[in-house]
Amino acid sequence: MFWTAIILITLTILFWDFVKKQRVVTYFHKHGLAGPSISLPLIGDVFVTLSADPKNILNFMRYLLDRYGKVCRLWIFHLLFIVVQDVQYLEPILSSQRLIKKGFAYDMLRGWLNDGLLLSNSHKWHARRKIITRSYHFSILEQFLEVFDRQSEIFVKRLRGKADGKTAIDIFPEVCLTALDIITETAMGVKINAQKYPNVPYVKALTHTTHALANRIMQPAFYIDIVYNLTHVLDNMRLKKSIQIMHDFTDGIIRERREALNKSLAEKGQKETEAQAEFEVQQVFNKNESESITMSDMQNLKYLECVIKEALRLYPSVPIISRVTEEEFKIGNLILPPNTNVVMPLYAVARDPKYFANPDDFLPERFLVENTTKINPFAFVPFSAGPRNCVGQKFAMLEMKMIVGKVLRDYELLPLGPEVVPIVTLILRSTTGVHVGLKPRA
Repeated sequence: MFWTAIILITLTILFWDFVKKQRVVTYFHKHGLAGPSISLPLIGDVFVTLSADPKNILNFMRYLLDRYGKVCRLWIFHLLFIVVQDVQYLEPILSSQRLIKKGFAYDMLRGWLNDGLLLSNSHKWHARRKIITRSYHFSILEQFLEVFDRQSEIFVKRLRGKADGKTAIDIFPEVCLTALDIITETAMGVKINAQKYPNVPYVKALTHTTHALANRIMQPAFYIDIVYNLTHVLDNMRLKKSIQIMHDFTDGIIRERREALNKSLAEKGQKETEAQAEFEVQQVFNKNESESITMSDMQNLKYLECVIKEALRLYPSVPIISRVTEEEFKIGNLILPPNTNVVMPLYAVARDPKYFANPDDFLPERFLVENTTKINPFAFVPFSAGPRNCVGQKFAMLEMKMIVGKVLRDYELLPLGPEVVPIVTLILRSTTGVHVGLKPRA
């Protein structure tokens, strides 16, 4: 009798879950939204995702979109996913004030990022966003230029030992160290000299953490905590150790900054001031090393900005983003039920020939002022868009222009080394590195 009851309850649950899924599938089918024809009880379409991993997730997304259309659906266990490549749907999703909660996969980052700006929602997110936005005001960014200038100068000097015009240099690790020096000094006022001392434990811990979390996020079979914890005991231990290294590192920086602030308050009369020369130049980086780069200089790098934007179009730093509905949400003629995960493959959108002619070609001229009217603003969103766009996008653009500009000033770029092979480890990386040859300019 006991086992009979267990079997009946199990069958009832399976039947209920199957009917629930098929009701949603039928509704979407009537409105032209396709996906796998039969979603199995409890597991949904998880078998379709078995081939997905960080190395081929972009190809997997392409497979889904090519097979089922530019808006398609997928059940993974009890979670409904809608994959959206069509810009007419992306615009209301990204612009909405009601759809600001990050997708389900972001929850796996909480052990690392806790409830910070990226993962917080509702009133907590609004309050923090308001505070942090002030830190990226135009006048603040002007103050950061001195740091960008100095750290990028260190960067190009470090490259000189390898710049023989013959050696393929993996420039990605060097850029990471430069970015780490810049963000710690600008955000916290602390110099960690990562470029001088490159074996910073934080960098290795960050790389391991992003790879480990990406492996889990890209493989839905491990979405259930108990399944992942039981099958990845050692991996989970290493992940927690890496996260602890990063937390200890940032806590140490915060303590150092607090001590420095307390000391400066005790020494009121001793203030260090810096005068930054502001004058027009015809060639931005043809300055003496003693002369600082100004905001006016950076604004004159119009074509370089086009080059950077085109690179971001082809290789967005975050190639896939997502949101989750907290209530019914209408896009076009579709009504998405609550708790729907909306996945937006920005990598695929920016390579869609519907939005960009010759999408796989590198053509910076697309972003010249006279051509930008041809670009749908929601087809190119490397920093996302709407209320949850990247708060530091202007900071990032200035940083990139400074670093790339300094490299181009000192070196001729040569096409050496293996081709880039994208891999998604939360951010977009390359399994082969990002190689380039450098030849010092005469």
